Amino acid sequence: ASSSLAPAATLNIAAATASTALTPAANAIDKNSGTRWESAHALDPSWLVLDLGSSKTLSSIAIDWEAANAGAYTIQGSNSANFADNANWTNLASRTGGTFGNRTDTLNISGNYRYVRIYATARSATNQWGYSIWEARVLGW
Repeated sequence: ASSSLAPAATLNIAAATASTALTPAANAIDKNSGTRWESAHALDPSWLVLDLGSSKTLSSIAIDWEAANAGAYTIQGSNSANFADNANWTNLASRTGGTFGNRTDTLNISGNYRYVRIYATARSATNQWGYSIWEARVLGW
């Protein structure tokens, strides 16, 4: 990256879509730390897609997990609106070993993508519920 590049900024997330939703996917992007997206219980994998509105250069993602969180997940990028087609997703980062309880994960990501997916593959130990995210933030340009 060029040294003249401005610092990464929090990108606007136009919409959120989820594989399942006991509470709306939009709760994860409403900038309200008191509302959350919650997936269906005991369903692995589950995912949340963030639509940035147009392709952006990504630098990081921060996820504020509720106690019922992912022990393992992958952050993926795509420029295709066909969310069901797993062939269109590129793996950008992954996390394993996540423990039960409220936490914030920040992962470095890169590339130019419109869609960012939090693809949760395994719930944290003792999590008999689902996946729950208070807020997700994507940084970039």
